[in-house]
Amino acid sequence: MNIAFDAEIEEFDQTTPIAEPRTISLENKHNFDDFLRAIRIVESNDTPMAIGDGGKAIGAYQIWKSYWKDAVGFDPSIGGCYEDCYNVDYASRVVRAYMDRYATAERIGHEPTFEDMARMHNGGCNIHKKKGTEAWNNTTNYWIKVQKQMNQ
Repeated sequence: MNIAFDAEIEEFDQTTPIAEPRTISLENKHNFDDFLRAIRIVESNDTPMAIGDGGKAIGAYQIWKSYWKDAVGFDPSIGGCYEDCYNVDYASRVVRAYMDRYATAERIGHEPTFEDMARMHNGGCNIHKKKGTEAWNNTTNYWIKVQKQMNQ
């Protein structure tokens, strides 16, 4: 197939790093945006102004202040303040940064899956160390809900 381009091609600046797409285990046909949407639905029925956990969690992702601090500490370019988590686009950046910080093969011993990330979002960055505990079991139920949303 031949495709003609009329626009001039800009010279590529090789000193500028290109952001790699987030690689997730190929066990799943979904992408990270599908995962984010499922989290929003499970957490708040995708309601940006939601407040939960006795006022400790805000926004569509139900982000706690400590989660936000971890994410912004890892990626200061996010900027803003905690209350910006009511904005879905901003909060999505927070979740991505949190996962980039904690959902790594080096930390959890294998390439992170959506299940790993769902459990971390719900149970904290060290949930992978708590297999067999009540906390782990609570995140199992959460993962089932997220997975169901992703498959709809």
